[in-house]
Amino acid sequence: MEVAWLPAPPDPRTFVLEYVTKSRPVVFAGALDGWPARARWTRAFFEAHGAALVPLAPLPTSGPAAFFDKTIEPATRWAHAPAAPDAVVREDVLLAVAADRELRPLADLLRATDPSARTCAVAFYADGAGNLEAADGPFAFLRSDVSPPRCAAFLK
Repeated sequence: MEVAWLPAPPDPRTFVLEYVTKSRPVVFAGALDGWPARARWTRAFFEAHGAALVPLAPLPTSGPAAFFDKTIEPATRWAHAPAAPDAVVREDVLLAVAADRELRPLADLLRATDPSARTCAVAFYADGAGNLEAADGPFAFLRSDVSPPRCAAFLK
């Protein structure tokens, strides 16, 4: 699968239509420049916080949705209330989110991402959306190392 590299984030509509709905990976070059996290967040750093309980979602490791935390599916497969008109990009599909989140030790995620492992029996998505906003949230130990990236404005 080819990964797109962009010098800056596209406008929100282009991002959703070209990347989210097509499950295309994209990298925004330089989006994290200046973050202390780039130097501090090593495997050893996270291992030191292995007992921290963080929200994780188990992901499938096989099949067409393997390792995806979200998929675009036909709207006809789901019973749902219509979205607000300004939120609808396409009426024929919707974003399906895999698995319920559960609080697990960060060490579980680290074991699943161990670079020495030859296979991946279980995969997790670390659900960080909004968790840095709360001073006592599950990822509070990361707050001092990040600031809103330049592309944050279109993510809201």
